[in-house]
Amino acid sequence: MSKLKQMNKDMLFDDFDDKTNDEKAIFIFTSLCNFFRVATLTHNRSKPNWRPTRQEMRDSFLLHVDTRAVLKETLRNRQNRLSQFGFSNQPLPIIVGNANNNKECLVVFDQVKYVVETPMKAVDIAFKSYHSLHAEYPAESEQIWSFLQKAVYKFKSKWDRYIDSTEILVREFNEFV
Repeated sequence: MSKLKQMNKDMLFDDFDDKTNDEKAIFIFTSLCNFFRVATLTHNRSKPNWRPTRQEMRDSFLLHVDTRAVLKETLRNRQNRLSQFGFSNQPLPIIVGNANNNKECLVVFDQVKYVVETPMKAVDIAFKSYHSLHAEYPAESEQIWSFLQKAVYKFKSKWDRYIDSTEILVREFNEFV
């Protein structure tokens, strides 16, 4: 049975229907990384290989922190970690606060924080910025971004990397919907 068919509304959480759209979006976005294996990343021969954790994968797709103070520290640590392995910071969607009413949605580009309305908008703006700026997806979550590109936004580009697990999930997704 495919991973998508195994996941149903009851598996998400008991009161899914009672959640706000933002809570649902945050849950679904942060759950996407569970469909993909963590890959060992290589950037160039002068830097060591890096096998990010599942949390690093999740955070590079949608970073969720409690406060602005934690955000500042997390972004600094993230920049140091990326530099250590020869990767650069890419646009990053961020949620500050809890999932319901006390949240702030941001997209960070080169240390500049842009406030947006919803988590969905933050992910959408980050995605579109990768393509309009011809930037690479964050290495840790490339599989997730590639999945969104092919399954949700429904397009391919000549710069796409073939990732077997992503292609399989896109096929399953297209059969499922």
